[in-house]
Amino acid sequence: MGAGDVQHAAKIPLDGRSPGLASTHCADRVDAGSRRVKALVEEKTGCCFDSLSLNLYRDHRDSIHWHNDREHEGLWSFPIASVSFGAVRRFKWMSGKDGTTTQPLAHGSLLVMPPGFQGDYVHALLKQTRACGPRINLTFRRRATEWKKGYRAFGRKK
Repeated sequence: MGAGDVQHAAKIPLDGRSPGLASTHCADRVDAGSRRVKALVEEKTGCCFDSLSLNLYRDHRDSIHWHNDREHEGLWSFPIASVSFGAVRRFKWMSGKDGTTTQPLAHGSLLVMPPGFQGDYVHALLKQTRACGPRINLTFRRRATEWKKGYRAFGRKK
């Protein structure tokens, strides 16, 4: 798997508006805007996601250091889709054999980390020296190995 395996070119059309994001991590209280973004991500990727994480980066000083997502956060055998809103930030990933790759993530951009990515790469959103505004990131993952009968994504009954 090379650096080109990370999909990053897609833009989610939002009619120039932010989708009214909720400030919760509870899957049962996801707002309509986040569900709309989820539907667009699922349409673009062809994958079904059942978990949503919301991260707020207030400015250029907020960051997350080099890491790989733990498997209990989402199955490594499924892709992880990440949508950015707000200020442009530089997403980086690296492996011992491929070196480091940097991808700017603009407002409305979709980054997809393919199955197996977490086992082969670490990634980060490091602090920047140049000031920037806030950025919100919605990360969609698949946690369940099977869908429960009578339930749909985010644990709500049909």
